Amino acid sequence: MQNSNNKLTRKFGPFMSICAIVGVVIGSGIFFQNEQVLQAVQGNLALGLVAWIVGGLIMLSMAYSFAVLSTRHEKVNGTVDFGEALVGKKYGYFLGWYMGMAYIPAIVAVMAWASARFTAELFGWNLNGGEMLLMAGFYLIAVYVMNVLANKLTQKFLVSATIIKLIPLILMAIVGTIVGLVNGNTAANIGNVVIEGSSANPFFLALVATAFAYDGWWVVSSLNSEIKNSKKVLPFAMVVGGIIIIVVYALYFVGIFSSSPLADLVREDAGVRSAFRGIFGGVGGTLLLVFIVVSCLGTLNGVMMASQRSMYSLSMRNRGPNPKLFVQVDKVTNNPHNSSAIGLLMAAVILVLVGGNGLGWFAGRNINIPVLSSVFFWLMLIPIFVCMIIKQKDLHWFNRFVAPSLAIVGALFMIVAAIYVHRVNVAIFAIAAAVIMGIGVLFIIIRNKNNDLPDESGESEKLLVEQDGDSGEALLG
Repeated sequence: MQNSNNKLTRKFGPFMSICAIVGVVIGSGIFFQNEQVLQAVQGNLALGLVAWIVGGLIMLSMAYSFAVLSTRHEKVNGTVDFGEALVGKKYGYFLGWYMGMAYIPAIVAVMAWASARFTAELFGWNLNGGEMLLMAGFYLIAVYVMNVLANKLTQKFLVSATIIKLIPLILMAIVGTIVGLVNGNTAANIGNVVIEGSSANPFFLALVATAFAYDGWWVVSSLNSEIKNSKKVLPFAMVVGGIIIIVVYALYFVGIFSSSPLADLVREDAGVRSAFRGIFGGVGGTLLLVFIVVSCLGTLNGVMMASQRSMYSLSMRNRGPNPKLFVQVDKVTNNPHNSSAIGLLMAAVILVLVGGNGLGWFAGRNINIPVLSSVFFWLMLIPIFVCMIIKQKDLHWFNRFVAPSLAIVGALFMIVAAIYVHRVNVAIFAIAAAVIMGIGVLFIIIRNKNNDLPDESGESEKLLVEQDGDSGEALLG
């Protein structure tokens, strides 16, 4: 049954909004990126800690700039709102198209695969690639159905998964650090470098290793049309959530570093589990896997929410293919079912293409889809931050110049670092992204021939949801 006004109800408060950003950003990456960071910095605690903090500050600078923009621009899907308002409507369309057709589905697919992988490891199942793909597909569909048919359950799971995934991080941060200081392990690790070989740019490698662990900070902005008094709540949630993530990551890194001998910590995926076993006994490794599965599913749930609304956000602007079809919202579930189906389809396609662990064309060439898709996303955010400096003349000097400048520098730094690390794979992914963007252009051409494109005068904006609540500009503007 179609909702006559095609509006998503405002149901998220401050706590849910903070859970959205914390619950999505903290996924499986933090549990296993520590080994890569330690390997990159050759066991240097200070340099590794700086990498985590700098990576977090880059995330926070972008999130803060988005928070400022959210106090003055609100339609549907904050990221697209900002691109449309500051750079132009066509740019907003292409940004929304890339997010809906490539970026978000890629993260959904990877988290479905990660959930399957760690579930198999938890139960000791020796699954081949095809069996793992089936399990990942099961998780993909199960979380999709939960989002489509049980909105309240989705919200409760988002909150519970956020709390559950914070438990092992905080415990290791506190207990691991104390144990390491008492038994001398921290001092011993600081004095030892046990990693073979050296890197010409260890900080670059370490910073790129943090990129995926910090990704997803933008998800809560895609839910802005469903947040109560979003112009006040959204900025608060993004800033507070970002600070919580940085503090937890930094303290967890110190706890892990202190918990075990350095030689054990850098053994790929085994390092973290070895640390948990050493601190919390024989059941520690098993409990860690339980937490990781819940963490992966929680992140999958959050990005699935964003994925299901991607085509809807374009259709509410009368853009993309067949807006009248994808703008429909079910009256009973308050879910854009047609838009949700497209999100599921794209995630399934990318899941098959990526495959993980040797399956799929991309995986066979060691192309890191999550990191590279993030790099392309950061590139597309830069014009928004540039236009923020140029056009938002009434902002406070810090919000107009300092915050977006830091976001630009941070995005460029991460892009350069990723190019340095991934080299030719960046070009391969860019070609794939260009093909996806070309399909978006094709829809513009088709609709232009049919005289079905929205005009730029604002008349077509009648499809947009109405703004409500206070402007909130006093909070950050």
